Amino acid sequence: MVRVTNTGISGVFSPTGDVIDSLTPFHEETKVIAVPLVKIETFYQKYGDLFAWACVTFLVLLLGISFLHKDETCRTMSKESLKI
Repeated sequence: MVRVTNTGISGVFSPTGDVIDSLTPFHEETKVIAVPLVKIETFYQKYGDLFAWACVTFLVLLLGISFLHKDETCRTMSKESLKI
């Protein structure tokens, strides 16, 4: 990963977080660095939008349960209010 900042550490970092090379903070510098490419398959490359669709499905289920629970609560409360 290459990280370039105006404030902080600019440099090249490995996928494990090790510093491969960096520039001196708060100094104007330039460097030519060979950046190694790593072929790692990410979750998104492997499964696509599966996580997003799982979140949407979970949200719809929660909303459905909350509406069903709300209806039961309203019916119970209206029956109790008639007894008064």
